[in-house]
Amino acid sequence: MIVTELRELRELTQREFLNFFNREQRLAESHCPNVFAVLPKDGRSWLKNLLGQKMVLQLYCQEPGRWHPAVEGAKGGRYEIKKPSEFFASMGPYILKLAKVIKYAAPVAGAAAGAYAGPVGAVMGAKDLAGQIKLMEELAKKLAERDYIEAELLERTRVGGKAERIEGMELRMFRQLLDEVDEHHEWGGLKKVLTPEGHYLWLCEGHAEKYRK
Repeated sequence: MIVTELRELRELTQREFLNFFNREQRLAESHCPNVFAVLPKDGRSWLKNLLGQKMVLQLYCQEPGRWHPAVEGAKGGRYEIKKPSEFFASMGPYILKLAKVIKYAAPVAGAAAGAYAGPVGAVMGAKDLAGQIKLMEELAKKLAERDYIEAELLERTRVGGKAERIEGMELRMFRQLLDEVDEHHEWGGLKKVLTPEGHYLWLCEGHAEKYRK
């Protein structure tokens, strides 16, 4: 019962995060996957000097309750961040909010056994997934030390719709980045799917299938 309740809470939390950006997903300039992890390229840990190391961005499938790294396409949804300082300047506040939600991507059942029962299971185990989530949490702590107080305040108060405009700006910038690193728009094999509730999700082939039935 506890496992079921935790799974439902994880699904609800992830849905609420994505629903906030649903309107922006209708616009061509911000039409792209928007769940991802930012990781050190060596895959081990963040250096004290955050911008003094190479970084990669890993796109995630957005199936509520089952977020996981995208693995299809020539690049497997994984791209090097060429200009980290510019990336964090534009996407820092968004990453802070995303980090609060992506931690729920860890499987509730099966993680202790080291097995992930999703489409990514053959490629990535629960241990590796948990490692990515931990790195995102560590990144959020480092970013929290930077000056994002004003953006966070706007996000909480929604004053004059400014927060919504900031979110749209961040997604447009993120789309520009993806255009640069993946000109063929493979995006790890993720496809935009319209759910029965009228929401857009970027899903891997395995999770998209159930919405086509």
